[in-house]
Amino acid sequence: MKVRTLLVLLTLVTALLGQTAPTFSTAAFTSTSSTAESTIRAAADWTPPTVTMNSPGSAVRDITTVSAAATDADSAIASVRIEHRGPHATGWTELCTATAAPYRCAWNTKDGDDGTHSLRAVATDTHGNTATSEAATTTVANKVTVVLSAPSQTIRGAATLTTTLHNAGSTAYRVDVEFAPTGTDRWSSACANLSSPYTCSGNTVAMPDGVYDLRATATAGAATVRSEVVRGIRVDNTAPSVTMKDPGATLSGTRTFESTATDGGSGVAQVRIQYAAAGGSWTDLCTDSSSPYSCEYDTSTLTDGTYSFRAVATDQAGNTATSAAVTNRTIKNTVSTVTMVNPGSTLTGTRLLLASASSTAGVGSVQIQHSLNGTNSWTTACTVTRWPYACTWDSTRVNNGTYSFRAVLTDGNGAETISNVTTGSRVDNAVLEALSLQVTNGRTAGRIDQGDFVNFVYSDQVSLSSISPGWTGGARPVTVNVRDNGASDIIDITRSGSSVNLGSVNLGANYIGSGRTATFQATMTPSISSFNGVSRTLINVTLQSPGSGTQSLLTTSGASTMQWTPSRSASSPDGTPVSESPITISGRF
Repeated sequence: MKVRTLLVLLTLVTALLGQTAPTFSTAAFTSTSSTAESTIRAAADWTPPTVTMNSPGSAVRDITTVSAAATDADSAIASVRIEHRGPHATGWTELCTATAAPYRCAWNTKDGDDGTHSLRAVATDTHGNTATSEAATTTVANKVTVVLSAPSQTIRGAATLTTTLHNAGSTAYRVDVEFAPTGTDRWSSACANLSSPYTCSGNTVAMPDGVYDLRATATAGAATVRSEVVRGIRVDNTAPSVTMKDPGATLSGTRTFESTATDGGSGVAQVRIQYAAAGGSWTDLCTDSSSPYSCEYDTSTLTDGTYSFRAVATDQAGNTATSAAVTNRTIKNTVSTVTMVNPGSTLTGTRLLLASASSTAGVGSVQIQHSLNGTNSWTTACTVTRWPYACTWDSTRVNNGTYSFRAVLTDGNGAETISNVTTGSRVDNAVLEALSLQVTNGRTAGRIDQGDFVNFVYSDQVSLSSISPGWTGGARPVTVNVRDNGASDIIDITRSGSSVNLGSVNLGANYIGSGRTATFQATMTPSISSFNGVSRTLINVTLQSPGSGTQSLLTTSGASTMQWTPSRSASSPDGTPVSESPITISGRF
């Protein structure tokens, strides 16, 4: 056995009481073995600095000072690099690098074109961590520069258009604002002959709906200067189309209120669904911003009576449209409740069907109904007129299958209320079922091992070929699989090239490591015994040689609740399938 010596060297540097400067910790670990020595050292600073690019102003010219602010909580700033990107550039260019505060430098704006420029700062701390600031934008205006402020992406009616002139000096300029269908050169006047402060209200109503480009032109004598083109502004002066769907003549409980709305321009922004009591004003019921424009609303919060409903749609440009009202709809919320109790997951023979019901108008009757999955029809099992609302139901009178159940309350006014629907109840009146499970340990108590065996006992005779195709009797080689299933591991039996339809056994305890599977070669042997004149099939599975994964098996202490769930693929000689109803025992390998 190799002898390893672990030497741990721990150095702590702690600030004196009252000291405000940052403190750091380093730790070094040296491991020595017979083969090599290695050292692991912790980094003192993993955190990048904080950096901000200061705005030089909305417009600059000539030589101007640009600056950034940077701090680092764990170490110190090594450098701050200020970078620049011009109006036609795709990448960033270094302006300067400062290694000490204040982080600033002079920028000769005449080295580039007039127009919109971006600035950013990149800070690096003394441990090599870097951070990049958000970009700051400014307009370089060494010559007369015209800037048209972009209005909203979508405009309607009278839109405010603002133009700014930089470096105009004392020269008097006339400013015109023009529009053109996007991507074309068909420019038309939106505002003309503007003087300072060059703001106008453009009348978009006279323009066809569509997407436009905008520009501003400043003219003084024979000199003309144009702004950059503001592209992709949608003009939308057309209201959306909206329709209120009829929620029904009589409303109670929680109902869905729905409308339809479309807009061929900027798109629908929201739809408000409104209600009004007879003679009253309109009140918002709900607002929805995505299709389908609907909401669920508890009508019991409204006073019983006659109501109207409508929808008001607003598009992204702010145009609105109101639907025709759906009128004379009655809200009536007599308080009636009815609940169907789930009769169980597996139903055989006669079963008690139970519901609870109450109504402020009095309970006239409660019908308990069932529906075979896939039939979409309900059959009344019984009608009860007094409490308790229950009846005994003979499940043998219906076909085996999966059923849903519900209850229908009819109140003293004749109004019906339908309960919740319980689902997944399986009627299974097969006479063949699991009778007993016997688990025997042959070697180490509490551990699955070679020599252990499991007996699967059925209530009647089983066709061996339904257990495993082609099986007529005698010992048959199989594989026993022990699979991890959290704290309740599972055993199942398989056979190479064929199937074994014994189902599975939930052991109710932890017999194998997490995420593991172990296998054993085993033999499966049938026998027939008679009890009270009934022939019963017993399948013995005895573990033989261990296969893969057995090193992950664990030893348990004490008995656990085991559950055998048979496979419905097994059947009697006349083809009656085995019930999948599980049985449980208290046992231990």
